Amino acid sequence: MEPMKSKIKGVFTQGNKEDSSVGRGNMNIAEEWEIRPGGMLVQKRTTADSNHNSVPVSTIKCSKSLQQITLDVDQLGEKVTSLETTTSKGGKIAEKDVDELTAMLMEKLVAFDGIFVEGDLKLQKRMQERRVQQYVETLDKLKLSYSTANSNGGKNPIAATR
Repeated sequence: MEPMKSKIKGVFTQGNKEDSSVGRGNMNIAEEWEIRPGGMLVQKRTTADSNHNSVPVSTIKCSKSLQQITLDVDQLGEKVTSLETTTSKGGKIAEKDVDELTAMLMEKLVAFDGIFVEGDLKLQKRMQERRVQQYVETLDKLKLSYSTANSNGGKNPIAATR
């Protein structure tokens, strides 16, 4: 009985017993095809295919969420700077504002913790986390200066409104 001929020309070649056989019979697979562990016949990947510039979808989603959180942190950072400027000029700020801003910044830290990235994105994430921590420290200092001023009977930069 003669082996079945392939309908796809150039994919299978007729081999003899000395050639390495793949699959059924003694048909050899041409160089551009390979058989996967499950027996699936697929076209071989070339180095040009594997080095293309596409990025996995999950990395793109992580990058976009990282950018969105960074924008939110920028806005919150402006508010922190505003509160700091107000107190440095002798103005009063509400303790409620400091507490709410601290809570929002802590939420952003939690959001950063939920993002799993590698490489450059991991470095960007770490830098943004440090930035948020610095903002929280600034707010803590403002609150501490309020409590110190309150206990010493000095100037009260933060008005206790709840």
